[in-house]
Amino acid sequence: MRILIVGAGVAGCTIANEMQKAGHDVYLIDQHPGIAKETSSHAGALAHPHLTRRPARLQKFTRFANRMAFAQWQDHQRFNGAFQPLEQEDWESADKMQAKLSLLNFSKEEAVPLDADKALAFVGISKPGIFYPEAGIYDLKEISKSAIKNIPKENLLLQKEVKSIKTSDGKWFVLDANNEEILSGDALILANGVGVKNLLESLSIKLHLRPVRGQLSKFQIDHTSPWVKHLPKRPMCGEGYCMPALTLNESQFLWEVGSSYDEGEFDLTPRASSDEHNREQARTLLNNPDLPLEDLVALEPFVGVRSVSGDRLPLIGPVPSKPGLFIASAYGARGVLWSAVTPGLIARQVEAFFL
Repeated sequence: MRILIVGAGVAGCTIANEMQKAGHDVYLIDQHPGIAKETSSHAGALAHPHLTRRPARLQKFTRFANRMAFAQWQDHQRFNGAFQPLEQEDWESADKMQAKLSLLNFSKEEAVPLDADKALAFVGISKPGIFYPEAGIYDLKEISKSAIKNIPKENLLLQKEVKSIKTSDGKWFVLDANNEEILSGDALILANGVGVKNLLESLSIKLHLRPVRGQLSKFQIDHTSPWVKHLPKRPMCGEGYCMPALTLNESQFLWEVGSSYDEGEFDLTPRASSDEHNREQARTLLNNPDLPLEDLVALEPFVGVRSVSGDRLPLIGPVPSKPGLFIASAYGARGVLWSAVTPGLIARQVEAFFL
């Protein structure tokens, strides 16, 4: 079967890989001259389980997805593991936290409680919390490139902007701005983020999908700054996230902190206000309100736009009343996690359609 996939980010590339392995004739279509050119060009994507006070859908899905991501792509991790600090009112003791984690079905390989002393020694932060050994910072572009290495070059239709879609006689067609056919196939998978919404509107289908702008700040820190003694040794997550600092040169460090959350916005222009927001998040993560914000000198940030649904869960599967049309969108800030589970799910749904 000929399968068309719109969107050559991490979502589309990983789905293309799965469909190609299943023996389908796969075509990957994108408006850019290369793959992973927008938000999937991100080399600092954090993936970790979502911890809740009691069992919840998001926790179950992210826990499962994190294990799959680690199993598939640990070679694409820039940093391994992630520490989530907890407020004192949420912490009792390591033993009691371990019991709670067990009730939430976390194994000791997935989540380890650390008291403040152990966290200080292991992470560099004097605050209790949970360490996720299988979490990490991933390079989305490298995952995307690895996923399509066996896709024939002639099946990569780059610099082809799809403006609308249609179906006729059991086939699906993708069309350009002049309403001319780019390609047709037996099934069509829309994996182009928030752009899925516009393409479905060409079929008079409304999708509750909205953009969220996020800015990851890159801060230069002088070696004489008091921040240096408090910089974490491991990635951290919670109210924002950060990576371990890297040596920029003999007298300066580079520290990446994020991310701002600007709902309903597409603007990719870097903002000083977003850097300021991330400075405040940095102090909160390090549990030290006295550190001077002016010591975090902003460099060129990474800005991306993600698509999210109302319940923050991904939208994956067939479009009702449109046989042969599938979507994979609303990955939000969990592109690594959902890219680990979506390809197999979509592939089985497409195969079921053709039975």
